[in-house]
Amino acid sequence: MDSMVTARVPSELKEQVTKLLKQNDSSPTELVNSAFEFYLENQRLPKERKITPGVRKLPVAQRTQLFRALDAVVLTDADMHAKVSVAEVAALLRKDDYAALS
Repeated sequence: MDSMVTARVPSELKEQVTKLLKQNDSSPTELVNSAFEFYLENQRLPKERKITPGVRKLPVAQRTQLFRALDAVVLTDADMHAKVSVAEVAALLRKDDYAALS
């Protein structure tokens, strides 16, 4: 069974969005369902995040998780059957790029 949702939306915004939804063969119901699904999946509102330039510091837990994930990434060289780290592959690619410049 479906539930009804009631929300206050500025009239002009509702008119503009309803018109666009109709142009895209969609409806306010589909929009609301999509918004609910987005929130359930992401646990945040679907607002565009404004990212300001600069250095950001990750919390220790996230930094540890990131480093563990990066350490686990290994590329296999099929010809030599040797494991090559991402850093080693990057160094090799840079070396090839620099060689091409000379």
